[in-house]
Amino acid sequence: HPINLSLDSDNPRIVAIVGESGSGKSTLGNIMLGLMRPSSGSVRYEGQDVWTAPRSERYRFRRDVQAVSQDPFAAFNPFYKVDHALSIPIRHFGLATSRAKASQMMQDACAAVGLM
Repeated sequence: HPINLSLDSDNPRIVAIVGESGSGKSTLGNIMLGLMRPSSGSVRYEGQDVWTAPRSERYRFRRDVQAVSQDPFAAFNPFYKVDHALSIPIRHFGLATSRAKASQMMQDACAAVGLM
C-alpha cells in the first residue's frame, strides 16, 4: 500500500508505526532508513533522494538519521557499559574533536534522558 509521510525538522515529533505482524513495519523502517530501496517512489532527506544523493549527502543522512531499536538487547551487548554504545557513533562520524568533548557529549545525552 502506498504511504506518504513528511516530517518537518522545524517541528520535530515522534511518529509510531504500528500494525499486525507481517504488515510491513520493518520493511517501511528499513526503507525510511535507506537500508532498502523502495519498489516505487522515493525517500527524501532535506529534499534529496537518499538513493541518488552524492556520497557526502548519504553520509550526512546516515549521521543525522538514526534508528532506536525496539529490543535494546538485540542492539546492545549488556556486558558493555553505556559509554561504549554511545561512543561508537561519536567516533564513527567524527562528532567530537577530543576525548573530553566526546565524554561531555555522552554525559549530556545521558542527562537528557534522565540517566544521570
